[in-house]
Amino acid sequence: MISHLAVITRFAQSRARSPQLRGREIPAEAYLMSRVRHPNVIQIYQLIFTEEHYCFFMERPESCKEFFDVIQDRNSAGNPLSEKK
Repeated sequence: MISHLAVITRFAQSRARSPQLRGREIPAEAYLMSRVRHPNVIQIYQLIFTEEHYCFFMERPESCKEFFDVIQDRNSAGNPLSEKK
């Protein structure tokens, strides 16, 4: 159970699976993150699969900021984010 931890959830398409962990094909990104233990590398706590997606439950660094908050801060400062043309 991860209810007491600050986590980030990330959903992605489950197209590219190839490495195996405990006999199951997983996304290469998940495999690599599961093999590395370093203070500067975010840890995966849990990985959930569906037919079309996988969902990472990952460590959330204390300095992490929600993207929505970044947008609000930039707009308030008069420097909004914009798409490149």
